[in-house]
Amino acid sequence: MLFPPRDDGVNLVANATLPNPSVMTIEIGTITMDLKSKDLTIGNATINNLTLRPGNHSTPLEGVVDMHTVTENLLPLLQAQRDSLRSGYLSLDAVTREVEYDGVMIPYYTEVMRDLVLSAKVPVNDLLINSVQGILQDNSSGLQSVLDDIRERSAAKGDIVSSIGIKHRR
Repeated sequence: MLFPPRDDGVNLVANATLPNPSVMTIEIGTITMDLKSKDLTIGNATINNLTLRPGNHSTPLEGVVDMHTVTENLLPLLQAQRDSLRSGYLSLDAVTREVEYDGVMIPYYTEVMRDLVLSAKVPVNDLLINSVQGILQDNSSGLQSVLDDIRERSAAKGDIVSSIGIKHRR
């Protein structure tokens, strides 16, 4: 997560490991995906100019996590993520919304790719460390803004963690 987001709105930069069990190299194009926690879409991600080669390979993706949607749905999100959070990670799915090649939407690839949901287990520690590093490297008031937002939401909603039933394990 990037705090603050880049000028183009991107606040998510990651790598996706994509399997290709076939022996063929396939030029897919640009994939736009919805990022979901259960049934709630919390953002989008794009893989530009994807070429799938045989085997597993890592490819960069960029996207936008809609922080307004996340904060407005924080309690149901935490409830949906309860088991994953207990294990130290977030479970997110990326579902293809559209595949384009040279600027033209490719319905066949879109339909096929839509059925291939990419599931990710994002370690919470890594997410927090990378986010805090981004905030601290920025010379703006990003950290104070995030802390103020957390403080305001905590005051407005009460103790969210206890309301979803997550207990600290020692």
